[in-house]
Amino acid sequence: IGPIDSLEVRHDLDEIRASCNVQVIGDEVLAQSRVAKDGGYLALGPRRNNTKRVSYGDGVMLGEHALASEFCDDIATFKLHPAFTDFTALYPLYLNQSEMQYVPFSYDAVRVRGPLPAEVLTWTHVKDSIENTPRAIRFDCHFLDRSGRELLEIDNLVLHLMQERGASEGTDPKTPNFALGIQTPGVLESFT
Repeated sequence: IGPIDSLEVRHDLDEIRASCNVQVIGDEVLAQSRVAKDGGYLALGPRRNNTKRVSYGDGVMLGEHALASEFCDDIATFKLHPAFTDFTALYPLYLNQSEMQYVPFSYDAVRVRGPLPAEVLTWTHVKDSIENTPRAIRFDCHFLDRSGRELLEIDNLVLHLMQERGASEGTDPKTPNFALGIQTPGVLESFT
């Protein structure tokens, strides 16, 4: 972890859109997929329902995301809004419309070049096939503003498949569950 990377990186949005012209999934299909997953392992609030459209190409995807108007003030507090960063990489899974659920597991590097606005584009490069429900899927993800300026880059984001428990395993956890709340988010400059 270090200071914000001041290097400006721009991407050609016309070129990206041209590479993501195989299939488009709009808000209606995305909403149906959200409902299908409701009640699973992850209970996602309304802030996470920010993906409006996903365009697919050969190993690449372009997502369009926007916080609902009632949540736009969040960006004053969260410079990297968790509604974008935590679950944006999950939208590639909408393509196969699987009921399987994946969660973010790890990443190799994160480069922050600026805060995320209330509307972002995500340009994702898929490293692994999502056919046949693999245990892990790897991506590189770039968060862009509407002009193509890169604001955040995540290298080798790994999503891990959540396995359903069998009935014989029981339902009570071996350790108590807990919740962590952050009253006032701070700014982390380094771990030292």
